[in-house]
Amino acid sequence: MSCNKVDSDTLPIVTTIVPIDITETTIQMGGIIISTCNLKIMEYGACWDSLPDPSISDSKIILVPEISCGDTLEFEAIITGLISKTDYYVRAYAINCVGTAYGESLLICTCK
Repeated sequence: MSCNKVDSDTLPIVTTIVPIDITETTIQMGGIIISTCNLKIMEYGACWDSLPDPSISDSKIILVPEISCGDTLEFEAIITGLISKTDYYVRAYAINCVGTAYGESLLICTCK
């Protein structure tokens, strides 16, 4: 499905999964695309930054779309190369032809 006048003008619905494994230089996190809003997901993944509410213009991991219109998808991303004892904001994202949707922004410290 592509965007045209008969398509929905709604962003996907995304939630961020609380990281399950945090080391001094990595964060294992993920997200769930709860709804595609019946539009093709062109890209999804995780983004992070040292400032609140990271976006896709910050650091990101891009995952290859394997999701069809109407499906839900739980995914995992491992962020590497981080600085020890540093606060990072992380969140999941998904992009359809309407724009980019983000999950909740979570504050994580590589303080282990």
